[in-house]
Amino acid sequence: MPDLGTLFANSPLMHLGVGVVLGAVHACDADHVLTVTSFSRQDDTRRAAWGWGLRWSLAHGAAVIAAGVVLAALGLSFPHLLGALAETLVALVLCALGIWLLRAVLVPGGRPRRAPAAGRRSIYVVGALHGLAGAAPVIALIPLARRIDPLAAGLYLACFSLGVAFAMLFIATLLGHANARALRHGARAERLLNLCFGLGALVVGAQILLEVVHHAGAA
Repeated sequence: MPDLGTLFANSPLMHLGVGVVLGAVHACDADHVLTVTSFSRQDDTRRAAWGWGLRWSLAHGAAVIAAGVVLAALGLSFPHLLGALAETLVALVLCALGIWLLRAVLVPGGRPRRAPAAGRRSIYVVGALHGLAGAAPVIALIPLARRIDPLAAGLYLACFSLGVAFAMLFIATLLGHANARALRHGARAERLLNLCFGLGALVVGAQILLEVVHHAGAA
């Protein structure tokens, strides 16, 4: 059986394909799904949910590609402090989204209040934070291609981000269907979704915070 590293080195397209697959898996992380889900709960159309997923994916990909290319050009590894800071901010955002959804459980109609235009653009900031929070392990995979020049790094990370986008848009499509069905079933279904997703966001956010504190204490 051929060595996996040699196989990747001799088959760049296969390595890029693996990047797409790993990106799709990465998009399914609980914090990613719950973030896009929380934002999409303020809308009742499939197209709106798809838009939330697309904007998050674009920001996530831009952050990962930019960080990877810069670090490859400088020959540096991803700064641990930056990753920890991004993870902390992601956790706080998730907790805030969880509280926002749980408050909507008490609101007539059960749907969270729509954010103004400036607030709706915050999904780009959150997506970039997710990209930076998960960039360290992603960038660490680049040397598998045995090429660490900025162009190769950018190409690999672009394929990774493409996989993230495909998976997240699929997830957003499912979310759009769930939102539309809940709306047809009335306020009780709306409140149930908000309760489940709100609690989920709080739990995942708290878990990330605990992991950051644990790693900081062990360092």
